[in-house]
Amino acid sequence: QELEGFIYTVINNIVTPATFSAYGLSALFDTNYILTTFIRDGAYVSSVVSADGIARDLPILALKEKCVFSENNANYLWCAAPIANISTSFVEDWYKGITTSNDSLWQVNIASQSAQLYATPEILTGRTIDVQNIAISSTGTLLTFTNKSDQTLWLFDTTAN
Repeated sequence: QELEGFIYTVINNIVTPATFSAYGLSALFDTNYILTTFIRDGAYVSSVVSADGIARDLPILALKEKCVFSENNANYLWCAAPIANISTSFVEDWYKGITTSNDSLWQVNIASQSAQLYATPEILTGRTIDVQNIAISSTGTLLTFTNKSDQTLWLFDTTAN
């Protein structure tokens, strides 16, 4: 949080900034986009930077451990994030293991900067799920992830909604 982060690309031994610099910066890369989470005005926010350098803010807090780019559509991202407002120290506390998250599954439309709530695991299973290590199948129809709280493996069929 107190160290400014930088993300670069290296092509033919030429180092070029891939995104802006920011405090608390983390990133998830895809062929078309870079998902970034960083501190702006004292709070964490998430945005996606396209290959042409355009940054689009996201309506949810999207941590790299809780998001995966869609296999079916380059303009979509699947993320796990809580519905409720989170504290300004949530990201740091989550990484330190001080707090847990009651996540829901979201499909994020990067182009429209919108997010559709897809499922709330607590309602479906009766258990709070703190998603980490999310992945998507090559067909783009199955999400797998582990619950950070107890390391159980979960599977979600994206076509079930």
